[in-house]
Formats: sequence, C-alpha cells, structure tokens
Amino acid sequence: MDDAKYIADPLVPMAAWRVESVFRLTQSGKAEKADPDLMAGATTPGYGHIVAFTAKSGHRYLWRFAKSNRATSPAGAAIWLRENERWVPASFVTHDAKKNTSWSDANRDGLVQSEERYDASPTK
Repeated sequence: MDDAKYIADPLVPMAAWRVESVFRLTQSGKAEKADPDLMAGATTPGYGHIVAFTAKSGHRYLWRFAKSNRATSPAGAAIWLRENERWVPASFVTHDAKKNTSWSDANRDGLVQSEERYDASPTK
C-alpha cells in the first residue's frame, strides 16, 4: 500500500494498493503436491484471511487460517517464512474431534519429515 496516495485521496483506497507478486502457497512451493501435504487446508484457493508481517528479527512471515470452517472456529493455521524470494512452509497446526496435528520445519526444507510431525488424540 502506498500511504501517501491513500492520505492524498482516502475516498479512493484502491488507488493506493498494488499487487507486487503472486506466489504458489503449497507444501513444496511448486506445482507438484508434496506427500504428505499438511498445508493443503490453508492453501485452498479462494478469499484470503492472510496476514504478512515482519518480525523484530527482520524475518518476513505469512500466516493463514485453514480454509475449512473459517467463519466460526478455524480448523488450523499455517505459517510460511520468506526465504530466497519465495514463501517456504514453516509450521502448521490443525485440530478436529479425532486428531490434532502439528508440524514445525526443523531443517527448513519446507517438507514434512516424520520427526517434525506430531499427531495426538484430543484430550477431553
């Protein structure tokens, strides 16, 4: 967003916005599906709820709720880390009545290895 354009004419907010790039938000960052693909729930095409931010460390992150059931209670959420001019999957967590799954990319390859994944039955 161009703040100066918005301040100059706040009644025309679209004049201040521009698309800088388009990225493929997948588990692998490529057109081919990864196996397993834990990020699929958060990368379903459609309207966003995406938040991009820069941490105090200077790292850039992108955060998105899983697409299913966003209106009431998200089934999960995913985080990508900006590296080498692309968004690399970094972490995912999901919850449903049968299983909780979380994953954190320990080796920064953006893919799921068994030692990075945690599955558990929800507690009551």
